[in-house]
Amino acid sequence: MIRMHIAFALAAAFAAGAVASELTIFADGAYTADIVLPAAPNGVEKLAAEELAYHFRKAFGKAPEVVGEDKVDAVRHPFHIYLGATKAAAAAGLPVGKLADEEHVVKTVGSGLYLLGGDGDTTYDEAVDWKRVAMRGTLYAAYDFLENEMDVRWLWPGETGEVVPKRAALVVGALDRRAQEPLSVRFSYWGGRHVQ
Repeated sequence: MIRMHIAFALAAAFAAGAVASELTIFADGAYTADIVLPAAPNGVEKLAAEELAYHFRKAFGKAPEVVGEDKVDAVRHPFHIYLGATKAAAAAGLPVGKLADEEHVVKTVGSGLYLLGGDGDTTYDEAVDWKRVAMRGTLYAAYDFLENEMDVRWLWPGETGEVVPKRAALVVGALDRRAQEPLSVRFSYWGGRHVQ
């Protein structure tokens, strides 16, 4: 009976928006979290999902499930990685639609990890074209997470410049970061090639 009361108390705390003390993404050879997109994701949110899935596959040997917010299955995946302007992010009290251009948030609340940013009306084609100045806040939130929680490094463009440590598990503690890119335009020309 005491365990049941503790479980209800924890559930109530999560529902009230408490910062999660521990969130398991991968353990015992399986994902306990999925990647969740808004019902109508923008181009940056789609690209962020692709980047997370790609790097997770390299780290864990398999890719996670990516679902729309209307397809979330809490039984199959008790934890969720919410990308962008989801209803869940708004319900958790995060600044959906209130972030400056390219500002981003990495935060755990309850059973969710929230990665969102100021994306503007950036399309997928604009987001993947690094020659364009485009608002990519949610993508930078994903990169922030990969770099700080998974020790991913990008030494130069292309797969040979990627450092993605292999992992058997990923459990993250409470996260609460908010940042903005310091330069509005970030690219240079080197040897006739455009690099951002």
